[in-house]
Amino acid sequence: MNETVTNTEILEVSQAAVEKIVALIKMSGKPGLAVRMALRGRLPRGGYQTEFRFQERSEARTEDIVQPASGFDLFFEPQWPKKFVAPRCILMS
Repeated sequence: MNETVTNTEILEVSQAAVEKIVALIKMSGKPGLAVRMALRGRLPRGGYQTEFRFQERSEARTEDIVQPASGFDLFFEPQWPKKFVAPRCILMS
């Protein structure tokens, strides 16, 4: 079973980013898409290499953390929230 968190608990998405993501989902012709956010490694100066990709909501994994956004869901791999020291990150367009 997925863990569902509040709207900005892990990632605060700016209105501009929401509009851009919703537009990209509409352009894809697949209105049920979600955004998978994954960590793929550390960067030399201490940051993280991230991956953002669209996937069907039905493809959510049992261990995913799901954060609803305006018009789409964000899927986080379980290690995502543990890696960040700040209470949340901000996705801006």
